[in-house]
Amino acid sequence: MSAADFRAMQQCTQTVAPTHTKEKEHRGHPESSLQIACVKWFRLQYPWPRYLIASAPNGGFRNPIEAEILKAEGVWSGMPDLYIPMPRKGFAALYIEMKAGKAGRVSQAQKETMEFLTQNGAKCIVCRDIETFVKEVNDYLR
Repeated sequence: MSAADFRAMQQCTQTVAPTHTKEKEHRGHPESSLQIACVKWFRLQYPWPRYLIASAPNGGFRNPIEAEILKAEGVWSGMPDLYIPMPRKGFAALYIEMKAGKAGRVSQAQKETMEFLTQNGAKCIVCRDIETFVKEVNDYLR
């Protein structure tokens, strides 16, 4: 399914069914909305249990106690947003950093982490729109 087909399907679904209340929480958070759309597309195109995509919950605002607990549990600043832990085409896995549009910038911690992952056999990409995500994922998995 192409990105355009997926967008058309989403528009049809939204006009027929009421918008889920959780989606309203993501207004004003374009990177989160982009990531949600990309994961929805992936799960339709590449269903479990044959394929897996997961996220690393490293972003967002938390109270200091929760942030300290998550850091102790292994949350890592700079970890890409999504990963597909499936070896393909000589790579150990695909890591995807989501940035909404041209304005989103990759932080120094993200650059360093993606460089480390690349040096250790992973493919790391930055996606700024669903079209790039669809192309990169299809290229990686097919």
